[in-house]
Amino acid sequence: MLSEEDPAELSLPSSHTIEVAEFLPAGAVDPVLLDCSYVLQPQQVGLRAYCLLRDAMTDTGRIGLGRVTIRIRERLALLRPYGQGIGLATLLWPRRLPGPLARGAAGTDRRETRRPAWRRAGVAHRGDGRS
Repeated sequence: MLSEEDPAELSLPSSHTIEVAEFLPAGAVDPVLLDCSYVLQPQQVGLRAYCLLRDAMTDTGRIGLGRVTIRIRERLALLRPYGQGIGLATLLWPRRLPGPLARGAAGTDRRETRRPAWRRAGVAHRGDGRS
């Protein structure tokens, strides 16, 4: 039997934050992987960081790739400037795409479909936060 407090104790580490793993060029993620879109609104305590992140992504032409928890499920997420705010789009894993999109082109090695889409797209990573 679970008490009312148990679900809160089982929450994922990213349940109240968005973890940005790295920044990529704006066109690095294939739009077919986009799932659901949201517009983020900061709490008053995070307003300055929110504006700095939005402005930095706008100025550099980069998008953020990371993780977010929505309804107790951790998802891959894409952050990008959206007007005066930040848009968040959850991403599908390539194996969840329907039919031939999931299998890739003829002759594609099965191991390639397990790699993140931005890696398959040939995005270079130098390890210094810039691609």
